[in-house]
Amino acid sequence: MAPWQAKLTAIRQVQTEILWLVPPGSPGLRHNPGASPYSIWVAERRIGQPLPPSYRAFLAESDGLSHFYDGACLLGTDRLGQQRYKNLLGSVCEREQTPVPDIGPQTRRTRRVSNLIPFGADAGGSTVFAFDPSVLRRDGEHGVVCWINEIGLRRDNFEDFLELVLELCENQLASLVAAASAA
Repeated sequence: MAPWQAKLTAIRQVQTEILWLVPPGSPGLRHNPGASPYSIWVAERRIGQPLPPSYRAFLAESDGLSHFYDGACLLGTDRLGQQRYKNLLGSVCEREQTPVPDIGPQTRRTRRVSNLIPFGADAGGSTVFAFDPSVLRRDGEHGVVCWINEIGLRRDNFEDFLELVLELCENQLASLVAAASAA
């Protein structure tokens, strides 16, 4: 099992425990069938560059993931590269001015944001995940920038991003358990 798969499995386990503590009817993670190599290729053509190997492997296992974290989904091959997610990312970057304001004048910042590849979002735009191909490791993995409830964060790659989400889920579970114990 690849490290990203182990983290995703742990996230699923923690979120299942969270679902036991929240009101009935709350949606959980929804596993989709894997994408075909052709679908992944089409998505990469749409975004204009290869996806990180770990995300390609994720798509082959599950073509996107609904209700991944805090209402946000991980985009499948049919949504990657869609203009609405690029627009959502642009509005988040403009509104929050993080984590990219340190890169220079507005024209350079605009170009940098347009190079980001959105791979997850919620409907309201308070949570957005994007690959940063300007941060490219030798193994083909890209850096990740994300905005979670107006907090901008960077991670080295998809695996590190999943580690962050796992920690956030574990903290949410601990809070729910503490509240249930107090009640």
